[in-house]
Amino acid sequence: MQPDVIFFVFLPPLLYWASINTSYREFRHNGREIVLLAVGLVVVTATAVAAVAHAILPMLSWPAAFALGAAVGPTDAVAATAVMRRFGVPLSVLSVLEGESLVNDATSLVIFQMAIAASNTGQFSLGPATLRFLWAAGGGVLLGLAAGWCIAQLRRWLGSRPDRSAVVESSLSLLTPYVAFAAADRVRVSGVLAVVAVGLYLGHHSARLLSASARRQVINMWEVLDFLLEGVLFILVGLGLPLALGAVGTPGGLTTAELVRATVLVCAVVITLRLAWVFPAAYGPPYFRVRYLGKRDTYPPWRSVFFEGWAGLRGAVSLVLALSIPFATANGAPFPGRDVVIFLTFAVILVTLVGQGLTLGPLIRWLALEPDQIEAREEAEARLRTARVGLQQLDDIASGKRASDHTEIGTDVSDDADLRQAAEQLHGQYIHRVHYYRNLVHRDPEDGDTRTPDDRERDDREAESDVRSSSAYQRLRLAMIKAERKELVRLRDTGRISDGTLHRIELDLDLEQMLLAGQDD
Repeated sequence: MQPDVIFFVFLPPLLYWASINTSYREFRHNGREIVLLAVGLVVVTATAVAAVAHAILPMLSWPAAFALGAAVGPTDAVAATAVMRRFGVPLSVLSVLEGESLVNDATSLVIFQMAIAASNTGQFSLGPATLRFLWAAGGGVLLGLAAGWCIAQLRRWLGSRPDRSAVVESSLSLLTPYVAFAAADRVRVSGVLAVVAVGLYLGHHSARLLSASARRQVINMWEVLDFLLEGVLFILVGLGLPLALGAVGTPGGLTTAELVRATVLVCAVVITLRLAWVFPAAYGPPYFRVRYLGKRDTYPPWRSVFFEGWAGLRGAVSLVLALSIPFATANGAPFPGRDVVIFLTFAVILVTLVGQGLTLGPLIRWLALEPDQIEAREEAEARLRTARVGLQQLDDIASGKRASDHTEIGTDVSDDADLRQAAEQLHGQYIHRVHYYRNLVHRDPEDGDTRTPDDRERDDREAESDVRSSSAYQRLRLAMIKAERKELVRLRDTGRISDGTLHRIELDLDLEQMLLAGQDD
């Protein structure tokens, strides 16, 4: 595969899916630390790696050495966050690592492109390179936000049509990162930041842009696509490694000892430099604000900062950059040290992703990092509020209020016995739901529980009753679904129903089972 093809096919969707899953609020709240890691640390890492690689591997020119530094500079938070969500860490740590992994890709790409350009022209100038970086970064963000706004308007138009299709909306979602990236490349700004910006914008507004079914389909599509793209990347590297090893092992190339030494030194620079950087980046700005500006600020716990430093794993983006190095320079000569750069990039990924990655779980336990329950409390509060709104809506419908707002009911509740019975049942269910989530919201004294002891005792009794009732309902309904599914398959196997009928009924059973069992698969 041609390097340009690898770059364009793999990078935009990987960045877009990561940015959609990033919380805009947490990204903005931790923006200072994210910028220091995503810009400052990447520049320092790329420079240090380039200096070490050029010193120990003479066949690597300075442009090739900087291409290596740019490739191993950006972190990949996918693997780290997967471990963190499993074992649980504070939300601030998760937000910093996710935000850093989005922005540092743009920094690395600019350095990478400068290195490739210098290899083609044989010249490099810091002043024009700095201006180009500022233009590429600012222009990429603005273009991404503009693209996000245009696509949001298109989605609203599609959503207003009576023939709206989840397939069309999924297709539009798939095309979005490629459109943003191609448009940014056309005007010579950062396509990476354009994709990140459009992803953050649309992810923030997705609740108002997509129907439930379209959103579910889009999410499922992106989860599969992300998994396949990252898998194919590693397969491409695996297929190319024998060729790279053969090239670096030819007469005049590198010996095994030289490769091992280069790998150890480059990995050591990448890991130790990050550990040395994270503490000044975390404690320097708060100290400056308190000492010299007289403003209040907070210092993060050292355990969290150390974990952020150790969790700097490299992954798919590094692979994309390494594989996208051209085979030849502009004058037709082979790109100097391309095989060595690919090999060392893969070695850094292997050491960090496997070596450091396997230590994240024990490290979380050793540092006693625990979830701060912020998201759990916010979820309980949101569920309580939405339950109360739903209960109020139900009361309004049952009492005949706002009749003009409920034309979908079709008739007055008081005139329909079935509607009255359904309203009474739903009213009871939502009363239980309000009691249950009210107890969750107020169960922690640190949250400011202002209830009287009698109120707490009553809520505890109601919540316990709600849990027993909900658990009994769940067990009975899951047993019924299991029997219904078995009978459904029997009817299909005996030819009583078609596969299409089975799939339609199976979908309803699956959705209800997921809701009852709290599953998402």
